[in-house]
Amino acid sequence: MKRDAIMMVILFSLSSLGLGLVIGLRISLAHPVASTASAPAEAVPSPATVTTAPPPDNRDEVEYVDLPPDHPLRAKLNGKRLPLNYAGLEKGLKKQMLKDAKVKPLSNGQWLVALDNTMYMLGARWHVRWRQQVRPPIIDFVFAQSKGLIYGIAEDGVFFIFQAATGKKLLEEGQVGRAYYSQIIPYRRESCLVINNLSGYRSGMWPDTKQDVGRLHLFDLLWDDLTARRVARVKWVAEWPPDAEMVVSGDNIYAVTKTDASIYVRKVQLSRLKKR
Repeated sequence: MKRDAIMMVILFSLSSLGLGLVIGLRISLAHPVASTASAPAEAVPSPATVTTAPPPDNRDEVEYVDLPPDHPLRAKLNGKRLPLNYAGLEKGLKKQMLKDAKVKPLSNGQWLVALDNTMYMLGARWHVRWRQQVRPPIIDFVFAQSKGLIYGIAEDGVFFIFQAATGKKLLEEGQVGRAYYSQIIPYRRESCLVINNLSGYRSGMWPDTKQDVGRLHLFDLLWDDLTARRVARVKWVAEWPPDAEMVVSGDNIYAVTKTDASIYVRKVQLSRLKKR
């Protein structure tokens, strides 16, 4: 009897000890003790105090134009750096203007360069002999050697003539409306051919032409204009196929048109020209 009582006491003590260990473990997991050697926590800024760096102000850096990078080694590898007014190019459009620049050699060793709205005549040793400006950026130009004249076209429908020897501006005229000059090519010895593009008036018109061209009076607007000019005088004007590129071979003038599905070629009939 005494032995059974002793066994009961031992079992009760072991049960109490196990229960205390389980309760203590639960309390420790629910309320962990902070370590006295832990590092201080970083301050987390509130959303109102978070700031981001402003975008770069130099638009040239984000402007997408396919040009190779400039580098000091270019002077050794690529030749002469032309003495042009690069600093005067409009910010954000500089790369596009450089890409659109025209550089043409002359038979006497001189060079004609069009950059933005400025025409340069460079000597054989690359010095600037003269420079002349028009109002909008220059699209293209040709040199009529027999007359010593430079014919050119610029944006906003501007046609101009410079004297090659001095750079004197002989003519600068523009036109009002949606038309613009898209191409200029030397023709014969003393004149040039210019395309006046009327696509601005044809915008959205092609679906209508499938219905009734005559009823809608679209004939005049379907054509572009081809103009032959000698000095400041217009020699003749011809109807030009819409959206075509001009190709000249001798006295023959061809219109080459590339659509989204085909290529077309048409010869201009000089016998049907409208003389001026």
